[in-house]
Amino acid sequence: MKKSLALAAAFILFAFALSCGDDENGPGPTPPPGWEKVNVHAAAQAVTISIAVDGDGGAHLAFVDNSGPSTLVYAHYYDGSSSINDYRSSGFDEGQDAALALDGGNKPHVAFYSGRPNYDLLYKVMGGGFVVVDSEGNVGRWPSVKVDGAGHPHISYYDETNGDLKYARFDGSKWRLDAVDTTGDTGLHTSLALDTRGNSHVAYYDRTDGSLKYARREKGKWTLETADGAVNVGKRPTLVLDGAGDPHILYNDVGNGRLKYATRVGGTWQATSLTFAVHGDTGAALTLDSSGEPHVAFYNSSAKNVTYAHKSGGEWATEVVAESYDQGGRCGLALGSNDKPHVTYYDKAAGQVVYAHKE
Repeated sequence: MKKSLALAAAFILFAFALSCGDDENGPGPTPPPGWEKVNVHAAAQAVTISIAVDGDGGAHLAFVDNSGPSTLVYAHYYDGSSSINDYRSSGFDEGQDAALALDGGNKPHVAFYSGRPNYDLLYKVMGGGFVVVDSEGNVGRWPSVKVDGAGHPHISYYDETNGDLKYARFDGSKWRLDAVDTTGDTGLHTSLALDTRGNSHVAYYDRTDGSLKYARREKGKWTLETADGAVNVGKRPTLVLDGAGDPHILYNDVGNGRLKYATRVGGTWQATSLTFAVHGDTGAALTLDSSGEPHVAFYNSSAKNVTYAHKSGGEWATEVVAESYDQGGRCGLALGSNDKPHVTYYDKAAGQVVYAHKE
């Protein structure tokens, strides 16, 4: 067991102005008509930005900025007003991979990887301090967090020391940790979802097999499946559940430089190759609308732009969110109650985290 950490958080709250096109925070790509854009925060390159939209239409963003002292950044935008909180902890010097989820009261919960020097899984609920969830070795890469009906967080993540998929849940009094899949080097790029009964579902990449895996927890027992066993697939999956509780997973077909989409209906997995071109390590974001149709956001490595696409009537329609875009971190996507998209991405040329939403 590594030496336990004493973590203290301090934050600075300040307002930032919203505008279309360039703004005082620096230049950024101007989205096409119909999209409103704001440069949220200057940050180090290739940050992963997590986004959730509450029932009132407010957008919540979280990411780790390593351009200076490592800082967890939380931003909230609602009805023309917005705020940013910078949370600097003395316990980590190079955090990564922030994941955000909202509870029933719209309170944000964030899980992230502390990086150097401690390499731990950290958690923070806004209004509270930093919590070390797991410190056994180098743990916490690619976390994914969701909150159940009781307000308790669940986190899936990668244990790099042992090459395992791990899972943590808070039961109201303490954190419970599971090593879910321990065969080979597995559990990378996790994506977690909870069904209406509180059961956990996780999509992840198996580096040993080069395949997409799926795990489901029911009555305290985990069931493991191969969702797509094709060669060199499964990096950067995004998992969502439909109204029937069936999983939908968007992920990278690295060998072909394309996205794939897998669904599981009646116990059978069906994988479809999409025409959307992506870089192998960038990935894409997926969500379902009120009709159960998929929406995705991704960096199009062929057209060099940020693309938003949605499926309707069996056909995909695409829109460019940011043109002439220089590749950075992974895109984030959430839908409001009116099914309007909210997209996040990193503008590498400007060094800015960007938030765009459809008017």
